[in-house]
Amino acid sequence: MALFNEIPLTDKDYFRAVVLYGANVASYKFALAESIIGIAAEGKDFATLTDLALPFSDALCRHLGIQDKQTTSRTSRFLDMLRGFNLGKIDIDEKIDSTVRLGFVNVIDAFHVVHAKEIPIRFFHDERKSPQPGIRLTDELLEMAADIENKDLLKETESRWRLVETAWRYNMPRRLITVDYDKGLESFFVTDSKERRHSVTNARYALNGYQRGKCFYCNRQVHLEDWRLLEQRGEVDHVFPHILQRNGEVDVDLDQAWNLVLACNKCNGSGGKRDHCPDISYVEDLHHRNENLIMSHHPLRESIIVRTGKVSSDRKTFLNGCYKIAKRSLIHGWRTDRLQ
Repeated sequence: MALFNEIPLTDKDYFRAVVLYGANVASYKFALAESIIGIAAEGKDFATLTDLALPFSDALCRHLGIQDKQTTSRTSRFLDMLRGFNLGKIDIDEKIDSTVRLGFVNVIDAFHVVHAKEIPIRFFHDERKSPQPGIRLTDELLEMAADIENKDLLKETESRWRLVETAWRYNMPRRLITVDYDKGLESFFVTDSKERRHSVTNARYALNGYQRGKCFYCNRQVHLEDWRLLEQRGEVDHVFPHILQRNGEVDVDLDQAWNLVLACNKCNGSGGKRDHCPDISYVEDLHHRNENLIMSHHPLRESIIVRTGKVSSDRKTFLNGCYKIAKRSLIHGWRTDRLQ
């Protein structure tokens, strides 16, 4: 019987968990995540509430300009103040003052909570009750922000934010909206009731967090911003090769989130999987990845459910069916060495 191995979690894993799986009742968590990474990247270990208010409110104002609905609540005095700033009704000093008074009421307390429980590490400590109110950034955050991957984390946070606000825009789950993939642009988009396409986010960043920044096949680190190491460049790949759809072997759309993963250039390139059938172990990994993504409530979740099945057993049967077709059609299987 195969044994399950304990997976050690890194600081980045915990940060991604906050962004990907924390409760989504407002977009403040995303703005705070982006703000603390930016402050930490400057080497600062403390931020007053005034210091924090500038990047925090700037991020929210920017997204209010993209999508006005930024919370599940019907009203928000704080967001109304930021809307007023965008319309030129208040100046920057009033915006900062409003953010200090209203913007951090719940988000600082709730930031480290995932699935109703606090994660075991902290990225900042709350010092709002000290003589100089603010937050103290931890060594874990400072070291993470100094790493080359901090730009990837910022883009992942931005992608997650865009997906969540898309769900809010279309009143998920009351109205089912699914996300499609544009292979040429490597981006996700939705189509509204008037058949107009609306771009959501870059697919590479949306997928990266759910793979912990690793290649789906070999488990090596992939980079989305720094492409100096070509073999470690993160690229979107179809687990079941697109040739199956082009040749009419399958009657399902392979250009969908359930079949898309992030792979390094070595595995995705000329010496990699190409048009071979994925090893059955990768099909199992794909099922687990999809189930993991479904735990995160946004349109990618709905897209996977509507196309592969309402319950986990149906989704597993769906993937097994795809595997049987791929194996019979492509004959040759492929797998590579996997780092532990």
